[in-house]
Amino acid sequence: MLPFKQYLLEHYVTTHDPAEKEKHLEDAHRMIQSAYKEVGGYRNLGHGTQEESDRIKKDIRDPNVVMKLHRKNNQAKSVMLYKKHHGRKLIAAGTDGTKEGKKSLYGTVGEDNKQKRAYGEVSHKMKHVYDVAGMPNIPNSRAAELTGKEIVKHNEDGSHERLIGGVVTKKHLQGHVK
Repeated sequence: MLPFKQYLLEHYVTTHDPAEKEKHLEDAHRMIQSAYKEVGGYRNLGHGTQEESDRIKKDIRDPNVVMKLHRKNNQAKSVMLYKKHHGRKLIAAGTDGTKEGKKSLYGTVGEDNKQKRAYGEVSHKMKHVYDVAGMPNIPNSRAAELTGKEIVKHNEDGSHERLIGGVVTKKHLQGHVK
């Protein structure tokens, strides 16, 4: 259990309320944009482009998207965006890049696994986070159903490939589908 003083300085904001999401928009945008820098930008739209920025903000503001943001000492540490699709589907995540931010992200994914309340189509670093959390694999035969996208290839390692922003991208489905 956290000491009372630390408890007051640390909290999670889980919301789909537009006004609440707008209060945290810049923090969430910054963390998500940074998280996708090494993989061609969010949705392969090119890191730092106006198109990427607009899309991140559009997804945050989407009324069907739930934002979970962790704050500590009045600073945003991690953010996860989920949409309602066969349960709670992760659509984006990011941290402030600090050790605390990464710990926060791992903790949120671990709690999602423990509560069996979310799944994601993951790759790169998020694949590692999901693996560490023990998120179960979902058969790639469900990829089209769960993504609503055309699947280019089903791989023997359980992954699948699909077009994201015009680029064929390898993904894995993991977590708990409703």
